[in-house]
Amino acid sequence: MRAAVVSEPGRLTFEDLPDPRPTPGEVVVTVAANGLCGTDLHVLDGELTLATYPVVPGHETAGTVEEVGGDVPAALRGRRVAIDPSIWCGDCVQCRVGRRNLCPRGGGYGITRDGGCASHIRVHQRNLVFLPESLPFEAASIAQPLGCALHALRRAGVGPGDTVLVVGAGAAGLLLAQAARARGAAEVAVCEPVPSRRDIAALLDLDEVGHDAAALADRHPDGFRVVVDATGHAAVTGACLDLVGLGGLLLVFGVAPPHETVPIAPAALYERELTVLGTRGMNGDLPAAIALLASGRVRWEPLVTARRRLEELPAAMDGLRRGEGVKAMMVGETDGG
Repeated sequence: MRAAVVSEPGRLTFEDLPDPRPTPGEVVVTVAANGLCGTDLHVLDGELTLATYPVVPGHETAGTVEEVGGDVPAALRGRRVAIDPSIWCGDCVQCRVGRRNLCPRGGGYGITRDGGCASHIRVHQRNLVFLPESLPFEAASIAQPLGCALHALRRAGVGPGDTVLVVGAGAAGLLLAQAARARGAAEVAVCEPVPSRRDIAALLDLDEVGHDAAALADRHPDGFRVVVDATGHAAVTGACLDLVGLGGLLLVFGVAPPHETVPIAPAALYERELTVLGTRGMNGDLPAAIALLASGRVRWEPLVTARRRLEELPAAMDGLRRGEGVKAMMVGETDGG
């Protein structure tokens, strides 16, 4: 099979690898669509401590089951699926209490095992989520970051009556904002400095789209119940804390490089009774994300601003690094269905 391989941090090549063969409990999926995100850049740059090398990147993957291994029903051949990239052991303390996303023995397809930037991917059958026929593969690929957004907002307790500010209108930020609305938030605002991303945000069912955090703060003197940092920049994380209202919560969603730190005054946390909350991946949220996308309550089409074939991955990664567009989508031969 043809695949993009990060052989070591900073080195991306294309290789003809042996066709994957499923072992018992596994399937091989023909990749139709694979979205790119900042995590892929972290894998390429060696900034993700979980990553192992060499590895085929790509963890937002959808396609069609082509082969099945032993103990897998033959009827799965030909099924349209999205892939949950999470790998977990099922036996550790975290798995036993229902937090498999924190499994210390786990990992992820595209991070610790070969992912979706290839013609095919081999995964365990438990990682498959079946798609309604009406949902395109590109939308199914976007279900993975939407699942991460749903997990994060559930941890933050976002619900009816809440006021929510999302800082950063990349794909993750726009999915977070739409998911907050779907969870019943009374007011959802987005702050983004890039005009083209603000234009896309303006197409969605949001209450306010701005470019200046200070101006947003002036219009909301009581702050927001939840502020979400979706930028992955530590300097922004620190600034976001000033936008949180009394008794509110800062949700750190974006993944900053491990060497970046945030200065926080403990007195501010005490005086304003603030919560700073982390979130990692998703935890069984892919079916709910697919249902939201299929219902139309979360729009995915405006987010896809570039479509690329596998050999164009370097250009797509360069665009991602420059912050161009919103979501770059790697598409395969069966991406239309």
